[in-house]
Amino acid sequence: MFNSGLVLVASTRVNGNFYLKFTMLNPLTTLDDVHFILNTIKQTGAAWRQ
Repeated sequence: MFNSGLVLVASTRVNGNFYLKFTMLNPLTTLDDVHFILNTIKQTGAAWRQ
């Protein structure tokens, strides 16, 4: 996702569990933008598992 320039997602561990995280700083971010980010993560994960 990083190389495409579409979405920058980081990771963290909490109590030994792995989580993805992203931060939105742009005040013009819309709900459609959030849906796009989540769908991109979902599609990338699905393609990576194959």
